[in-house]
Amino acid sequence: MNWKKPAAGAAMLAVAVAVLGYLFLRQTPLDTLVPILRAVRPVWVLAGLGCMFSYVCLESLGSQAILRALGHKAPFLRCLNYSTLGFCGSSITPSSSGGQPVQVWAMHRDQIPVAHGSLTMLMLAVCYQTAMLLCGCAGCVVLGGVPGWGTGVGWLLLLGVSVNLTLTVGMLGVMFLPKPARVLTFGVIRLLVRLGLVKDGEAAREKAEEGLSQYAEGADCIRTHPLLCLRVMATTTGQVCSVSLVPWMVCLAFEVHAAPLQVMATQMVLTLAVAAFPMPGAVGAAEGGFLSLFQPILGAELTAPAMLLSRGMSFYLFLPLCALTGLLLLRRKRVQSSSPQGWKQPAPVRISNDRPLAQSRRSANRS
Repeated sequence: MNWKKPAAGAAMLAVAVAVLGYLFLRQTPLDTLVPILRAVRPVWVLAGLGCMFSYVCLESLGSQAILRALGHKAPFLRCLNYSTLGFCGSSITPSSSGGQPVQVWAMHRDQIPVAHGSLTMLMLAVCYQTAMLLCGCAGCVVLGGVPGWGTGVGWLLLLGVSVNLTLTVGMLGVMFLPKPARVLTFGVIRLLVRLGLVKDGEAAREKAEEGLSQYAEGADCIRTHPLLCLRVMATTTGQVCSVSLVPWMVCLAFEVHAAPLQVMATQMVLTLAVAAFPMPGAVGAAEGGFLSLFQPILGAELTAPAMLLSRGMSFYLFLPLCALTGLLLLRRKRVQSSSPQGWKQPAPVRISNDRPLAQSRRSANRS
């Protein structure tokens, strides 16, 4: 596995956090911030971290269900290891592009074929993006409109919806409309070759053919396991809801009496808005969006401390905790991948190749 991209992303994240911290402290001095944070009730901070822990646990349940359908035993702790490592990889790479390769690598260490790991990530990506779009739209309905429209947050929301909708429709189209997708893909490759942007057209076509074949395997898996798709959709929807509960825990920590549904809907909209932001962990957009959208709920005095606490629980504090958990689980004895004894399942999906499939799932949860 190539660690250059995560290392570069981690350096970019460190610089972004340093700049953001400097700008934040210029506007909110420590002598006003510290007394407010001292009044926080610690039990709700732990509850917020519990919401984030449920986030990775729900993803673990989704990946466990898919891997079992593909014929692997996949104990829960192993799947939790994949999810924690994936959270870390997504958090330190631009556009969350490093999370899924890390998970596929971790699965490969447990002798799960790369093609099966890639298919697992594909199904999780489709379901998560669909859940994020549905929850974001539901949040707008609950709030009676698009919050922050006409501002920077409104434009971010439009970008987030456009990118996620394009990715979701594109992946589903490639999976269930293979012939048009193949024609379109090869047409784009020919155009790129003519423009000189792709040097080796034959290699690009071979790689595209392998990716399209894996998308076809994903469609077969969905067709033969319809209940599995509903189960994974339920877990990914639960992930979005878990992240959306964190700001409500912040309200409770500050003893702010806010409607839970309004707080969760606002966070769902923010989650979708920062989904397409290219910085690692959506740093900058997530903080600015929080300050803009939550000020009517929290008030001018508490919005900045609440943002710091919310982002601390969902990202800055949870990231090292997640990394520590992932490393501890990684040190455990590797479990051999095999079909579970005494468990009847449909025939596992046959996949003919063993090369990874690059996917891009957005880090809305990092907000």
